[in-house]
Parts: sequence; C-alpha cells; structure tokens
Amino acid sequence: METQLVEITLISAQGIKIPPRLHRIQTYAMAWVDPAHKLRTRIDRTGGPDPAWNDRFVFRVPTSSLLPDSSSAVCFEIYCTGGWYNNDSLVGSVRFLIGGERLLSKPPNSPSFAALGIRRPSGRVTGVLNIGAVLLEKIPLTVAEALNHGSAVGYRDLMRRPALRDRTNTATDDKEKGVGERREKQIMDVVEEDEEEEIDRQGGGALFCGSCLLRVPRKVYTTPYGEKFTLPMPVFSRSRHGSPKSHHSSPKSRHGSPKSRHGSPKR
Repeated sequence: METQLVEITLISAQGIKIPPRLHRIQTYAMAWVDPAHKLRTRIDRTGGPDPAWNDRFVFRVPTSSLLPDSSSAVCFEIYCTGGWYNNDSLVGSVRFLIGGERLLSKPPNSPSFAALGIRRPSGRVTGVLNIGAVLLEKIPLTVAEALNHGSAVGYRDLMRRPALRDRTNTATDDKEKGVGERREKQIMDVVEEDEEEEIDRQGGGALFCGSCLLRVPRKVYTTPYGEKFTLPMPVFSRSRHGSPKSHHSSPKSRHGSPKSRHGSPKR
C-alpha cells in the first residue's frame, strides 16, 4: 500500500472553557490517526483559556486518506490537568479531515492551516483549535528510524531518546558544533519540562507556612491509625570484646528492676 508522510502542527487553541470545579487552566492535547499510537503535547504552563503548544507530529498515512472524498481524520482531544485532588478533565475533541486540505494537489512542503471548533462530549462548541498540515517530501533520519517502529512520532519524543543526544555531540566543524549546541539546549528544555510534568503527575507541590514556601511531596505514608510512621535507626558500637552493642537500652535497664524501684521485700 502506498503511503505518505504528513506533518501535523498543533499550534494553539482559543476560548477554551474549563469545568468550574477547577481553579487553574493548564492544558495538553492528544493526537492520533491510529488509536494504538497516540501522541501527546507538552502542558501549557502559562495557563489561561488560550493555550499554545506548537508541537509537531509526523504520521504515516495511506495515500487514499488524502483524497478529497476520504473520511480519514486526525483526532485530537484536549485535557485540563486536575491538580492535586482531581483527575485530568476532557475539555473537548476535534476531528481533522486531512483529505479536505487537498495536500496531494499542492507542492511538497507547502503548509496548510485550519481552525476547527472544539466540541464537548455534549456536542456544544467550546473554543477553536488551530492546526497546520504539510505533506513531507523528505524527513530526517531520526524520524525515519522512529517510523520503522510505529505509524506516528512526535519531535518531542525524539528529543527524549539517548541516541539523539549522542548524535548532537559528534559535530566535527564549528558549524556543526553550533547546531549541536542549539539541539542540546532544546533537549535540556524538554527534559526540564518532562521533570515538571512528572512532578505534577506524582502529585508534588508546595505548601505555604506563614511567610515560607516549602516544597513537599503530595503522598504521605501513615500508619493504619492515622499517625506518621517513622522507622527508628538503631546505632551500634563495639564493646571491649569486639561484639556489636546497641546504644538503645532495654526497658529493664531504663526503668530498673522491680526490686530496685520498690526496694527489697521486708522479712
């Protein structure tokens, strides 16, 4: 089956309405052609009803799906992070009919843009999603290698791979070194964002204590009685004969024997 490579850019959204129970607006999006290979954007850290992602994905699709009468589509779902106590909430979804952009009739690498309504599960429109699409004639080697293992890949996912980091450090002249340094900076930015997303996913956060701001983990392990559980660490030292001796005294030595406390029995 003849296939084509389509690059989809998830640019931004406008006018998103968030469920009222959530106090902050930080959104991300999922994109896929095949539900078995879903891709995800970064989380928009600035927040607000107009998020921006500018994440790019490459999909390998059949040529027939690019025909004007095709019903094949790229699906998107937008989620809002739930914070500490709530799960991520579905804001809305979009179906992008790539055949309607007539990419086959355009020169290769000619971008096409569309603005589509974001629909809630009830069918009500809540905002607009801005999308870009382009039919690729050539792709980088790293993208081609990734597509050998699946039908879709995101550029952010490629930056997470160690093999790409090794390639950025193999520059031979000044020009290649400059490109490698810029790519290394992009990789570090992605790693930092991934660490922040991992903290949010694990429930980390901050705690206000007077005028102090303390960073604490969300998960606190307690005993079945609701008290914090700490495991004492015994300290050992060696006696004169070389055998280890614990500094923790036994209850008998701390409180004394019954005879020492109450005196010897009277005769």
